[in-house]
Amino acid sequence: MPCRMVGSGAGATRAGARRCQQRCVERCCPTTRHANRLLIPIAVEVDEELRGKYLTVSSPVKFSDFTPHITGAPLLGEHSSQVLTELGYTATQITDMAAAHTIRTQ
Repeated sequence: MPCRMVGSGAGATRAGARRCQQRCVERCCPTTRHANRLLIPIAVEVDEELRGKYLTVSSPVKFSDFTPHITGAPLLGEHSSQVLTELGYTATQITDMAAAHTIRTQ
């Protein structure tokens, strides 16, 4: 079900967005109305060295004995060399592609 609160303007600030999100989850999602259902944050704040703090998607499920460690997505080119090596490219070929700006490596 789409959010009924999108047009309310409550999400103008980060705190307002969180309040809007919480109200949306409580009002719009029928699964959150069940007495045994624990509310799970939809978004969590991640603090990364290069990107700083930003919101990303939380784990969609909650386990009693497991708390997931949420991290951000890989940076552009972070795994390029590893993936190309697994595909059979040599280190020289990967270096040549990076030098020609065909790929980005970190």
